[in-house]
Amino acid sequence: MPDHTKDHVSALFELEVCDEDGTVVNSVSGMSDSFLTNFILLLQAAMGNAAVAITDTSGVSRSCLGFSCVAATYGITNSSIVVGTGTNTVLPGNYALQAQNLTMEYAPLMLTQPIAPSIVGSNIESMVCKRTFNNNTGATVNINELGICVISSTFSILILRDVLGVAVPVLDHQTLHVSYTFRTAI
Repeated sequence: MPDHTKDHVSALFELEVCDEDGTVVNSVSGMSDSFLTNFILLLQAAMGNAAVAITDTSGVSRSCLGFSCVAATYGITNSSIVVGTGTNTVLPGNYALQAQNLTMEYAPLMLTQPIAPSIVGSNIESMVCKRTFNNNTGATVNINELGICVISSTFSILILRDVLGVAVPVLDHQTLHVSYTFRTAI
């Protein structure tokens, strides 16, 4: 496990599973250790104002100058927070979740902006986004992986991927809330 006390940029994730009346029945949180190569490439493109070769979530190499948004509305499964059932180890070159779950209902992304970042200990923190997934599949869905995708023109780019140590089961008619908070060391 990485030593996050020395990180200068990090992310915290939180998953909450709620039953039909909104009661939290399971909660899992942790430090992300998986900013991907695509994240660094997008920073290079933005800082250098020059296109970079990037692999989109469908495995296609694209020329990319940056990204346009992380926003997502109902049903949009290729932008903002995404969840899946894969368990493979995170590798820097990952460009998609191993097994993205497309059976649960993807609710709109909730951005916390323009809430100002806050000072927490020796860090500056800000929750970047939160998304809800409704399980109306008729079966239990075991969530093992999650990540964040951004959109560049007409394609999606995975910039962060996390694999959980233990599956988070979401029973039929339960709701999963996933949030990411970003942190920088002062």
